[in-house]
Amino acid sequence: MHLRGGSDYYIYYYHGGFFMYEEYLDRLKNEGIIRNRKEGTIQTYTANVNKFLNWADKNPEDLTLDDCRNYIWELRVNCKFSTQHCNGVNSALKFFFRYVLKKTWDQDIVPRMINDIVLPRAISLEEVKKLIDAATLVRNKAIISLLYSSGLRVSELCRCTFRINGAPFPRQRCKRLALAVRYPFVVTC
Repeated sequence: MHLRGGSDYYIYYYHGGFFMYEEYLDRLKNEGIIRNRKEGTIQTYTANVNKFLNWADKNPEDLTLDDCRNYIWELRVNCKFSTQHCNGVNSALKFFFRYVLKKTWDQDIVPRMINDIVLPRAISLEEVKKLIDAATLVRNKAIISLLYSSGLRVSELCRCTFRINGAPFPRQRCKRLALAVRYPFVVTC
């Protein structure tokens, strides 16, 4: 078996005959266009399927779901690709199998991976106190304490109206402020 060609053009020689990967990749692109996929999605799917076909080194009609499973396993375990990348490859192969090869796709044989999620670090109570003490204006201290105690997002806070002793505060940007202490403020959102 022998492979030759550039980035998009691969000819697959198999026992004296040949199969063109280019034909399958063109069909993949056409199916993407018919299904109104974005150009970037089509390019990504084409690149991922092209790499898979070269890895599998067999006639595309003879590919199985076990080949897909083994390829994704190799990407994750041996090549140390992220779960997001492996899920992208899974999506490309699923699209290729269903719409180009017209084969059924079984999610139990080739499952998607659960993404690795890293929770953001929450600041400690001491850091909150330092942040409040660093604010010089009472208004800013109130905004910081409101954000911290209520869990408001900055965008939600910017839509709030602040009043002290019945008089509204002038509307200013809140983007640089983060958290605060309790003062006799009335806030309506």
